Amino acid sequence: MSETYEGSTSVIGTVAIPPDPSIARAIGGHHSLATALADLIDNSIDADASEVRIRFVENESGIVALRISDNGTGMSATSLLDAMTIGKRREYRAGSLGHFGMGLKAASLSQADSLSVWSSTGDEFAGMRLKRDAYASTSEGEYIATVDAESLFTSPNTTTGAFSGTVVQWNELRNLSRAADRMDRTAWLSHTVNDLCLQLGVTFHQLIEDGEITISIDIFDLDHSRPGILRSVDPIDPFAFRSSGAPGYPLMMKAVDSASGIRVPLEVHILPAKSESASAKLFGKARSESQGFYVYRNKRLLQAGGWNAVTTPRADLQLARVRIDIDDAWDSLLRINAEKHGVEFLPSLSSAIDKATSTEPAITFGEYLKEAQSVLKTAQKRRSELQPVAPIGKGFHPRIRSFITKSVPVDSSREPVNIRWKSFPNNDFFALELASSTIWLNQKYRKRLTGKDRAGMNDAPIVKTALFLLLQHLFAKQWLQSTTKEQLEVWQAAFNLAADVELDIWEDGD
Repeated sequence: MSETYEGSTSVIGTVAIPPDPSIARAIGGHHSLATALADLIDNSIDADASEVRIRFVENESGIVALRISDNGTGMSATSLLDAMTIGKRREYRAGSLGHFGMGLKAASLSQADSLSVWSSTGDEFAGMRLKRDAYASTSEGEYIATVDAESLFTSPNTTTGAFSGTVVQWNELRNLSRAADRMDRTAWLSHTVNDLCLQLGVTFHQLIEDGEITISIDIFDLDHSRPGILRSVDPIDPFAFRSSGAPGYPLMMKAVDSASGIRVPLEVHILPAKSESASAKLFGKARSESQGFYVYRNKRLLQAGGWNAVTTPRADLQLARVRIDIDDAWDSLLRINAEKHGVEFLPSLSSAIDKATSTEPAITFGEYLKEAQSVLKTAQKRRSELQPVAPIGKGFHPRIRSFITKSVPVDSSREPVNIRWKSFPNNDFFALELASSTIWLNQKYRKRLTGKDRAGMNDAPIVKTALFLLLQHLFAKQWLQSTTKEQLEVWQAAFNLAADVELDIWEDGD
């Protein structure tokens, strides 16, 4: 037989190859906690839920459960059995976020060894449980008494806040902090909640902004039977900028798949070069890690960045982001990964995007990428031409420190300039201490500026930033000339007057 590379071998028959029950141990292997929860939120949205609550349940020994509740339409016993059956794919209506029929099982068993689900349609109650290892060996689940499901939805202490909906609970969780010290576990949980707010805020930003869903997270103290502060997931739009990085953008482009004739609209953006907002630095990461394609399906973000082999990620493309809204008609052009956290472009789609153009003005996709590079290069050149400033020391908000450091050249040979509060023997608003490179602010004015007698070190950011930019150059001197002192007296008088005006406004309540 000659060697064949095109796959054109002879088929002589077929044979059934049923999946091994141990697939339960493997499904969802690429899920993170955030993508697993996002998959369950998809189910809630498909069930017409308007609210989703994520609750970490902890006691003295650690986290014992994670519960996800919604106020959707709920499931009957038959629907719940289908939802808990691996490989059972339901029919999806137009606009559904579900795609594979694996979300509930794959997401849950990727994070926990025990999955319990209670659901109510308002008239019917149902409950089931899957044990990961038992299901893998016997393919069996457990029914939960309907009275337990009914009490969960009708009790005054219900976590659902509704008579219909679904509660998913994970027990025997994996991938949690096992630190012996409770403070270490608390720090890990706080970081985890912050990360979830960022991840879910980006993934569902459009649905949250449109008022279709609210997502909140809390921590329930089982030892004292009380919930902690409820934290809302705020939307973080990767394209929410007050202005564009270049005139004429965002710009609509059109790619046409040569094989199917499907037209693919692209919304191409160039970010503002100096933006340090949450939209620019998604998930708290550098902009260079968030360049590329943002793929949406039914308002839900499937992919946040990455060039899908259309081009290569480069530092000088960090201002380039492209929004693509797909629908089910595009199945011949791409594949969504099972965790719905990434998209694979098939070769014909990659080729079509590479050849995409706009109509007015006529710009190719390649020219768009070059313009994004040019905008960044121009911004960096302007930065290098600016006068350097002193390093920023203590007393400044981290976001202000980061912005100034990245936007203006910093003279590292100089001492960092600090800005602090202390009591003054007079009514001066500020004072300079060249020896310690410190701008001192009069404690007397702190409440007028912050509303508090004592606040955090990073308070009054507008005043601190203004004084730093105005005075930082003086700390390069060993002493101040008479003309500089006269200038300082004028500035001092202006700030004193501004503080008095602020006091009048504050006391009058205008």
